[in-house]
Formats: sequence, C-alpha cells, structure tokens
Amino acid sequence: MALSWNYKSADGIENGPFDEVRMKQFVLEGALKADTPVWSEKQGEWKKLSESELAGLFVHLLGAERENRKCKMCERISNPDELVEIEGLPCCAECKPVLIRRLQEGSVIPGYIVYGGFWVRTLAKILDWIIIGVIQIPFTIAYVISLSFFPESIITALIMFAYFILSMVVGVLFNIFFLTKYSATPGKMAFGLGLINADGTEKISWQKSMGRYFAEILGGMMMYIGYIIVVFDKEKRALHDYMCKTRVVYKR
Repeated sequence: MALSWNYKSADGIENGPFDEVRMKQFVLEGALKADTPVWSEKQGEWKKLSESELAGLFVHLLGAERENRKCKMCERISNPDELVEIEGLPCCAECKPVLIRRLQEGSVIPGYIVYGGFWVRTLAKILDWIIIGVIQIPFTIAYVISLSFFPESIITALIMFAYFILSMVVGVLFNIFFLTKYSATPGKMAFGLGLINADGTEKISWQKSMGRYFAEILGGMMMYIGYIIVVFDKEKRALHDYMCKTRVVYKR
C-alpha cells in the first residue's frame, strides 16, 4: 500500500493526505519546498521535506527539473504550458521578445553558449594579422634592407629563410601570450570573443596555444577549407578547433 503524506503550508495549515504522485506534482509546481514540513504515518513525526523519506525520491525535482522549469531570463519557475523554448532555452511569454533580441545580437545569456560565427571570426583574424604586421615592421624593414645589400646570392635565400622563421616565432609567441593569459587574442577580444576548451573551461595551456597556431596554418594550406567548415558546423568549429578541442564563443 502506497504511503499517504500530509504537508503544512506557509500559514501552518495542514493539507492532505496525498499520495506520492500528487506530492511530486506539488514539488514541481513549487508548492512544496525543501523546508516544507511533511508527515506520514510511517514517519510518525513532522519533518522537513529535505529530511524526510521523500527527499531521496524528489531530490532531482528540487534541483535539476525545477531548474529546467525556470525562465532563462527572469528565472521564475512556471508551469510547462507557460514556457516556450527558443533555441533550446525555456522562456516565459513576457521575456520572449527580450530573449529573441539578445540571441540576434549575439549577447551572452547565463548558462547558454553563443558560438562565434564565420564572419566575426574572419574580422577578428584580420585584426590579429594587422597587429602582428605592426609588431613585425622593424624586422620587415631589416629584411628589405638586407636584400638590397645581397641581391641574387645564397645569402639572400638565408635572409628569406630567417625572416620566415622569425615571422613564425612572432606568431607563436603572440598566440601563446594572449591565449594563456586572456583566452583570446586582441582581435577576438575586440569582438567579445574568447576561447574555451571542449569541457567548457577557459584555461588554455601554452601547448594547446602553440598547437592551435600550427593547426591554423594547416587549415590555410588546404585552400582555407579548415576555416570554411565553420559555416557548416553546429558549434562553429574550424579545423584547428577540432584538432585542439577548442571552441570560440562570445564572452561579453
């Protein structure tokens, strides 16, 4: 025989008896909270719901399921019929226009990841290239002057090779410094973007930063297909994101 339960409302009025199915519904509706006094004949005394035999049965309802019944914007708990889902986010009717606008603007919503798309990442990359180009101006000037002194000789080839290696070192150090310190390059920061790992953590190691740099070069060598796949990927991942298990997301 199923247990029957009574509970006391906030004004001290005793309600019941109810079976466990009905009590579960009260939990979902918010009528019963963790500190609501409940009683059953088997229990023999009034106890808080969180300390009663019902606690184990409804612990997930007091946490995860009730969280899913919250409007993502105002965080009010509502009945399922009063919520609509927009891109997987539960939302009440009052907050629906606000949520739609924020999603269109690319604004970050608590508990919801907005991935950086192809065009904003392209602009961020162009800005990074410009910054790296400015950093390399002294080396570029030295490179051009050196070539004028040693035209068409083995030294010219050595100078070109040295410049290529130096440019790569600058790019690697640029990536390592900004990604390990800020989880974003200046170009990404300018557009409110940043890197996260596949598990959602933001700490990017120097090994991953360096690996990502060379993986980007590989993606460029493949006729930039490594970048173009961002358009078709659900999480907006480029080839180097796949290889290094990273994601580019909005952080603002």
